[in-house]
Amino acid sequence: MSSVRPRCWGPILASLAVALIALCATASPARAGIGPRQIDSYLLEQGSPLAGEGAVFCEAGERYGVDPAFLVAISGAESSYGRFLYSDGPRIASHNAFNWFYAPTRAGSGFTDWGQAIGTVAAGLRGPLYYGAGRYSVTAIAPTYCPQGTQAWIANVSAVMLTLGADPADTRWRGTPLSRPAVRSQPLGPTARDGPAARLVVRRPLLVRPAKPVAGAHVRLRFTLTNTGLATGRWGAVILRLQGPAGHTLAVGSRAPLRLVAGGSHAFVADLRLCAGLWRGWVDVEATDGMVLSDRRPVLRIAVARDRGAAARRSRQSARDR
Repeated sequence: MSSVRPRCWGPILASLAVALIALCATASPARAGIGPRQIDSYLLEQGSPLAGEGAVFCEAGERYGVDPAFLVAISGAESSYGRFLYSDGPRIASHNAFNWFYAPTRAGSGFTDWGQAIGTVAAGLRGPLYYGAGRYSVTAIAPTYCPQGTQAWIANVSAVMLTLGADPADTRWRGTPLSRPAVRSQPLGPTARDGPAARLVVRRPLLVRPAKPVAGAHVRLRFTLTNTGLATGRWGAVILRLQGPAGHTLAVGSRAPLRLVAGGSHAFVADLRLCAGLWRGWVDVEATDGMVLSDRRPVLRIAVARDRGAAARRSRQSARDR
């Protein structure tokens, strides 16, 4: 591995430590590791473009022995969860939410996608600079990863890890193997606290406008949740997860609590841009007892066509440039 260290934004994000430092004194690490749905819910709440990569964080964490909550926390400290990527003039560290080995001589240290970035950082933490040198805690890792603004980096990363139920004193993998569900799941319906009389269902059909979307154009999705039971029900976050071609994933929704009287409905609308290919969607709802309720079968299928007109326009523009 190169001796170049990752560039950090600790000083820039020092104010975040003030807002989160109180969590360090009160939160306690959970015994079980965080799962993909919790990661996606958290990232969605942060407005992060990494939302939808929860499974990738967990897969990389298990493969290389790194707590996925630690990877998420680093992305928060370094780039506000991928929202602010480092750039040097026209060169942008594409998908480098971790400022991993950024240097002007390294062509912006960009990655082709978020998955490549997450896997590279997880593998690097497993390598000789960190775990290979016996550095497992946030405090031990920080001086090498973030030599400038180290204390702010420690505070930021530690606070996020505690929020996610992880232990800053040991950043190694300790989660549930992916061969077993990391989150309790059952079909949408009654929950222990909501009582058997409240029942949540996804009303079909889900609406897609335009009916035949084209890659790169705005697509509006609309779905409705209805309480078909006999009593008022209360639920938490509602997330529509989309899985597309070549492993592309998206997560959109709302963290606002949902309360529906018997027979009541609530509509959710999302505006997206999708690449060409077949997309499938599932709706997850976080129940009041922390259980994630999910339809086991896709509730949405979208076939996105290629924009042949855009290709023709690019070809004409290229010809004019020549």
